[in-house]
Amino acid sequence: MLRKFIKMHGLGNDFIIFDARDNPVILNESVIKELCERRLGVGCDQVIVFKNSMYADAEMEIYNPDGSLANACGNAARCIASLLGKPLATIMVGKRKLLAEVCADGTVTVNMGQPDLDWQTIPLAYEVNPMALEFAHSAPYNCGYAVSMGNPHLIFFVGNDISQDEVAKIGGKFEKHILFPERTNVNFARIIDKENIALKVWERGTGITLACGSGACATAAAAFRLGSVARRVNVHLVGGTLKVSNDDEGMLMNGEVKKVFLGEVEVPSF
Repeated sequence: MLRKFIKMHGLGNDFIIFDARDNPVILNESVIKELCERRLGVGCDQVIVFKNSMYADAEMEIYNPDGSLANACGNAARCIASLLGKPLATIMVGKRKLLAEVCADGTVTVNMGQPDLDWQTIPLAYEVNPMALEFAHSAPYNCGYAVSMGNPHLIFFVGNDISQDEVAKIGGKFEKHILFPERTNVNFARIIDKENIALKVWERGTGITLACGSGACATAAAAFRLGSVARRVNVHLVGGTLKVSNDDEGMLMNGEVKKVFLGEVEVPSF
């Protein structure tokens, strides 16, 4: 059957979005893979289904191009908030209830919640300090930091900008590292100064993306706790800049979202 969808992006992190509040959408792995394929399908980083929630204004499901279910996506949450048509909205994503605000300038701010540094809930495979990870024989990526924003992130702080080929090579390797039983997103961050971070991200189940909201928050959280940046920081990604604040109530992330087009696609009924 034909189903309407909205194509949106947050700084180039793009999504196929289905509104399932009045009409449920059921997707299987093969359909998700077809939709995400950029040459043979619509093309996107992730497929988003948002529906009614008993606990918030909406609930969001996030599907990666490999068909796996993701537990967090800050840029997608900002897109959904803009679609809900309310100045303030709450969105359930996994176990987190996010508060989003559509600002007067059209940007959207979302509170991603507190960063989680507990090794069991990140999760890591065994007890170790997430802020002092050591990887033998992986120079120059010997030292890393793990943070969860509802999904696991591994952060490497690098001295120089690295190529997208290097991001793919190293990101693909560490995504499936034995330390991360649920795999991990891999962030390569360069501290520019106290208020600016350059960031490239390899997303688990997706690969290289132009922007990653949860990755920006995880990286800013780690950098702040290391004393490398101020409480408020600009995170410069390939697709643009996110403003991230280490707030007492959670990680606040602000940036632009854009509608690309509306369309219809054949989705099997099950």
